[in-house]
Amino acid sequence: MKHSLFLTALALFVFTTVSLAQDETKEFDLSSKGIPVTVQAPEDAIVEEGLFNGEVYDEIRTISWELNSGDFSLEVTMDDEPMWQTAEEYMSDWKDLIVVDGDFAGYIVEDENGFISKSISDGEVMYEFYYQLVKGDRLIEFASGMSSDDTSLSAAKRMYEAAKSAK
Repeated sequence: MKHSLFLTALALFVFTTVSLAQDETKEFDLSSKGIPVTVQAPEDAIVEEGLFNGEVYDEIRTISWELNSGDFSLEVTMDDEPMWQTAEEYMSDWKDLIVVDGDFAGYIVEDENGFISKSISDGEVMYEFYYQLVKGDRLIEFASGMSSDDTSLSAAKRMYEAAKSAK
């Protein structure tokens, strides 16, 4: 009896320690990088250029940065132009892209500013997310960065919560 109580206490201690380590965050300000936003991310995250940072399409420049720390890879993107449609229309466009994919298996989390979705491809379950924040006349978008494996629900939830912390 004492042995099982000890093991239970030890397991609870390890779980709490790991959970607290994952919750150690700090605020990152991306204003100097061209995106007027602050976001909470793991305190050891490194800010790196996103895949399409500086790309120009139809005279519109994309600004994209990633916050990377282990399986945490949060991409923050903004077009360097005012929004050309409503936030609801941007959200609808993203949902259409996700659902059109034949591997779409549903939404895990869904709110007015974003979602976490599930897809299944060749028996492998993957999760991804999208979150948006409107600041003035700009739309700032959050999604899994290129350094993410996009398979872990816990990682997707962690990144989604970080995106929701954006101000």
